[in-house]
Amino acid sequence: SYTVPKNTDPATYSMSTSFEAVLGYLYLAGELNRLQELMEKSLEIVEKGVENN
Repeated sequence: SYTVPKNTDPATYSMSTSFEAVLGYLYLAGELNRLQELMEKSLEIVEKGVENN
């Protein structure tokens, strides 16, 4: 069944689960360097967002 948490909109939920799937795929495929690159970039983006609020 398709459910969306009540604290987010469907588009955000979809993007979040898609991102999680990519991270999981990279981990299972042994692409740990690429996984680390994406995680580092993600943290940079989140930290910039926190600083701007």
